[in-house]
Amino acid sequence: MKKITGIIMGMLIVVIIFGAFLFSSNLEKVELIPSGEAGDGFDWEEVSGHGFRLLSRVGKGRSLVAVDDGFAIKDGDGVELRPIIEVYKKHWWMSPEDLIKDKFIVALTLDGQAGCGVVPLDDANFVPKDGVERFTIAPVSEEYIENAEEKRGMFPDFEPCGAYGVTNGVQYFEYHEGRRSRLLFMRIGQVVTIFDVESLVVEL
Repeated sequence: MKKITGIIMGMLIVVIIFGAFLFSSNLEKVELIPSGEAGDGFDWEEVSGHGFRLLSRVGKGRSLVAVDDGFAIKDGDGVELRPIIEVYKKHWWMSPEDLIKDKFIVALTLDGQAGCGVVPLDDANFVPKDGVERFTIAPVSEEYIENAEEKRGMFPDFEPCGAYGVTNGVQYFEYHEGRRSRLLFMRIGQVVTIFDVESLVVEL
């Protein structure tokens, strides 16, 4: 009886694996469509890594490449610069807000830990699509906001909530439901970035 049960269980496992293979092979790869023109001297090129795909502007001696900790700009000399998209591992059951608190807010000064919090990104130019959430670290108390403004008046480079918080440019954390074990940190900057923000999707 045990032998028969073992055979049946083995057959069920084979059927399940085969069914999963057929399902995954029938999934159509999403075509990445740029949200705008690449610009003079640039072309769009697909880049993949860490379970994601996106479009990068390639030209003028620069391109975007996948590296160990995210995606970085590579210049004409083959030198990899600081990653502009950082990829962090996350327990699938942990919320993105909790990871940001546990990894980034705890690294702030005591004042920053008390005065800064994780909030949804509030920017009409970067509204997330379905299945995507965007967050930033920003001052959440009136007292801390007042103190931060005073310090910024004296020190223009002062970052109220640290290097991963709100700045004069655009940067934020991004979470994809389809890739629950990863959290991205996106450095957009103040000018046209080398990658298309809205083209980023989970790789099937």
